[in-house]
Amino acid sequence: ALYFTKSKISFSERILKNLRENDNPYAKASYVDALSRDPFNYLILNRLYSEEKNQIVKIAAIEGIGNILKNPLFFKAFGYGFGKIKAEMLNTLVAAITSGDIGQTSAASGILKEPSLQWKEWLKDLTFMREVLTKLKLPKDTETYNELKSCIAFLEGSEYKQEKPVFNHPIDWTLLQTVGDSSIAAIKTTQGLIRVKLFKRNAPGTVSNFVHLINDKFYNGKIFHRVVPNFVIQTGCPRGDGYGSLDYTIRSELPQIYYDGEGYIGMASAGNHTEGTQWFITHSATPHLDGNYTIFGKVIEGMDVVHKIQLGDKINEIIFVK
Repeated sequence: ALYFTKSKISFSERILKNLRENDNPYAKASYVDALSRDPFNYLILNRLYSEEKNQIVKIAAIEGIGNILKNPLFFKAFGYGFGKIKAEMLNTLVAAITSGDIGQTSAASGILKEPSLQWKEWLKDLTFMREVLTKLKLPKDTETYNELKSCIAFLEGSEYKQEKPVFNHPIDWTLLQTVGDSSIAAIKTTQGLIRVKLFKRNAPGTVSNFVHLINDKFYNGKIFHRVVPNFVIQTGCPRGDGYGSLDYTIRSELPQIYYDGEGYIGMASAGNHTEGTQWFITHSATPHLDGNYTIFGKVIEGMDVVHKIQLGDKINEIIFVK
């Protein structure tokens, strides 16, 4: 399938046309992902990264470059000229690392620490990465910090062990007293209403944080930035791309309750005790999440709405009902 040149060029041109005519950054990111399935589109992705202003699309271009580099047909596509092509893509990845944007830095770091791509011989001086590391703000940029630091360790050939986040956000017990055993969160979305019962006893810190953010109207207008069919819908990111957070983290709460069905609401994280504002609702049983992601509620009404949610849909408002 690598060399059906005319049909592939025509197909790529159609995708590119759709991308340029679309104003929705999530749709554009999907078109970028489609382009990345053909190694010969590497120039298009490099150009998109340089020209695009929207961070969601720029990050998609970086991830697309990673798709091309990991494509088993990459070497076959370019033969002995692959080194030059790889160097061009490396320049784009370095630009992403040093861009000052945490999403770009994180996405590029993940590609540069991919063992199969063998970057160790290409990157000997990692000073630029260390300089970026010093500019990241903790705990807000924890995910990017860990990704970049583990990338540096990989390229140096050293072992990286993720540091345990410093406890920085005590539970608001006074606020928690306003939450009863029958308290719910009514989540008004662009697809309809979802009602969630909150698990105060199992996850007091998480519920307290969630209710605080609801009271502050933090979630109003937030995007469902991740939708994986038969898995989860995810929201709560201030940036709308999954890399955003506030200037604190909360602790994981992991009692013996399980993701053994649909409709559980859990906290997204970049490792234990790094939770903050992002959360997800499961489409189905997800046992591989057990013991690693805090469960703090369950859908009691509106699972049909959960299944309707599409990438880019919004939360209009969340109302806490005591």
